[in-house]
Amino acid sequence: MNLRPAEKKDSKTLFNWRNDESTYRHYLNPNPVSWSEHTKWFEKSLFSQDRQIYLAEVNKEVVGMARVDKKENNYELSWVIDPKFRGKGYGKQMLNQIIGISHGCLLARIKTDNVPSLAMARSLGFRCVSPEGTLFSEWVLEK
Repeated sequence: MNLRPAEKKDSKTLFNWRNDESTYRHYLNPNPVSWSEHTKWFEKSLFSQDRQIYLAEVNKEVVGMARVDKKENNYELSWVIDPKFRGKGYGKQMLNQIIGISHGCLLARIKTDNVPSLAMARSLGFRCVSPEGTLFSEWVLEK
């Protein structure tokens, strides 16, 4: 797997993943977004000093995206795998590479019904720090 920084050409791919129902139901905003909203967010993200977006490629095909947002002394992670490549272990490989290049405390907010992401976070050493009964659980990996 190759990890590379996102480029402007990746916008449409990320837009399509973002608006896939099986994806957006796990987001903080569980609704589709317009092309205009996405484009504004993506262009702002590409030039942000506090955000890095990485694309994961397997055999030169983009299979996933990981976002790293700097939050004071911590880094919040978010990720998505192309729906057609889910269940193949690419999410874990991608997140493991992100962990390898990141420094400090890593955070992730995961919807409590997103079983694959919860299992992946746990298997990579994240620990849950949220009380039970929340819609999103917070996970921490201290490096």
